[in-house]
Formats: sequence, C-alpha cells, structure tokens
Amino acid sequence: MRRLRRLLEEAVLRPPGEAVAAAREGRVYLVDEKLDLWLVEGRHGDYVVIRGLYCSCPWFQARLLPGEAEKPCYHLVAVELVARGLEGRPRRLDGVTRDAVLEALLDGFSRTLRKLRLREEDGSRVRGDAADVND
Repeated sequence: MRRLRRLLEEAVLRPPGEAVAAAREGRVYLVDEKLDLWLVEGRHGDYVVIRGLYCSCPWFQARLLPGEAEKPCYHLVAVELVARGLEGRPRRLDGVTRDAVLEALLDGFSRTLRKLRLREEDGSRVRGDAADVND
C-alpha cells in the first residue's frame, strides 16, 4: 500500500494525459464520500475505484497488484486529481449508484452510467431516477 501511495504521489505531479482528460471531461464520479468510492468512465470500460487503494481495471489487477508496474493506472490518478481539486470536479450518481457500480464490477461497463452521460449531453436534466434511467 505504501508503494501505491508513492506511485500515486509521483503520478499526480506529472499526470498522464488520459487521467487529465478523464478529469476534465467529467468522467470521474463520486459514488460514496464516506467510503471514498468512485467510478471512472474509461476508454475501454468503466471502473470502480477506492481512492488510493484499488481499481477494478485489468492494469491494476495484472500489473500493479503483483508489483510489476512502475506507475498506477490512469483511473486511480484521475480520481486523485479530482479529489484534490487539481483537475475537473467530481460528478454525482444520485439514485443509480448501486446499478452503475454493479454493472462496472460485473460487466466492466455500466449501461446506466452511459445513459446518464448521453442524457446530459443531449441537454436533458438528469433526475437520478433509477427506474427512469433503466427503461
């Protein structure tokens, strides 16, 4: 865990472009403040992040956990940038949290999260009503 914290501190000083883009584009969602639980809308899927500790992405699982990587995944860095107020702002998932997290964990992709994003991009007001989002 100390190693990961050190790697994150170094990465925040010189963040990868993907992390900065995710933060600036609003693809970092704060799911639960008490648990420091986040969702990051990634390039190839959506990933659950526990700030400073865990990411559900394949990079974290295959390279970072065994100690083979010399840098953290960009999802962890994006969360740090947003949480520290260095880039972007945290987005909220009101009412659809459970669905979005479960989809990201089980499928690696959250249809609920993407539907919310599309509605926002279309100028629709997101009500946070899980039943409405899933129809």
